Amino acid sequence: VISFLFDDDDDDDTIQSATTNTTTTSLPLLQSSLSNCSKILKTVLIPISVVGMLSLHGLQMVITPPATLPDLFPLLWSIAGCGMFSISWFVTTWHLYKGE
Repeated sequence: VISFLFDDDDDDDTIQSATTNTTTTSLPLLQSSLSNCSKILKTVLIPISVVGMLSLHGLQMVITPPATLPDLFPLLWSIAGCGMFSISWFVTTWHLYKGE
């Protein structure tokens, strides 16, 4: 399902031509901004996600949460997980909608 994230083929030209030649009712701004979505995922979002998760692991081992916030790290894990799931769901839904 997420093989497009790690596909090393440079098929950005076909993605751009497919998005510019279609006549859909979607917003043009959204359509053009998501045409290079897999390139952004490969270069920005995945490394940020990995660094964020490793940082949370490290902080959880080193820092003890204050007594007033005993569930600090489970909350941070939930926020990070929800954010990554939401991004993954949106990108996957967009690629299914566009037929890529």
